[in-house]
Amino acid sequence: EITAKAAPDGHTLLIIAAGHAINPTLYKLPYDHDKSFTPIAKMGSGPNVLTVYPGVPANSVKELIALAKKQPGKLVCASSGIGSFMHLGSELFKMMAGIDIKIVQFKGGGPAMIDTMGGHSHISLGTLTQSLPQIKSGKLKVLGVGGKKRNQMLPDAPTIAEAGVTGYEATNWWGMLAPAGTPKSIVERLQKELLVIMSAEDTKKMFADQGADAEMMGSDEFGKFIIAETEKWGKVVKESNIKVE
Repeated sequence: EITAKAAPDGHTLLIIAAGHAINPTLYKLPYDHDKSFTPIAKMGSGPNVLTVYPGVPANSVKELIALAKKQPGKLVCASSGIGSFMHLGSELFKMMAGIDIKIVQFKGGGPAMIDTMGGHSHISLGTLTQSLPQIKSGKLKVLGVGGKKRNQMLPDAPTIAEAGVTGYEATNWWGMLAPAGTPKSIVERLQKELLVIMSAEDTKKMFADQGADAEMMGSDEFGKFIIAETEKWGKVVKESNIKVE
């Protein structure tokens, strides 16, 4: 809201994540989601990851789906809160896999993951960034990643799509917006500087160490990407009948 109402002079900028594309379908916003901003660039992305409590008798996505179908409504999937990226990625998995699992809301990704590590919840579809330490320590068992391709931090883990849920993709992403009406010269300058930063080897390494990719998408392409993401997640919100309490 602050950015939407700021002077379009390039001095007020907003970093957004995938939640920006989820919010319009869930909330009455104090700004126009489509008209209040000028896209600058997409800067990076990182997939969610499907993990289970190590005691769950499933070692693949197909085995987990078979288990869920054998016990409809019995498996519990931990989520970080209504309308969160973790929640929407879980609902998308549930819909596309055609399974009946119970999605339980927690106050944040940390508590959701702790509940799964303790075996009270069975499934977690958190961000790879957050899940990686728990996977490496053996506290969570990884079954698949939600990106288009396998992740360099978990090269042996298949994508959820290749493991049986064709077309599944849930990727968190980050980008920069400026207020609507920001002059083209400023947008181009910001894009140019961001390209230098995102292309730097230390930036790429920093993202890779977190299980994410530093990537650059220019203003026009990023604007189209935001529209597509808003439509995709809006459909999940509506079909899952998600309401903010």
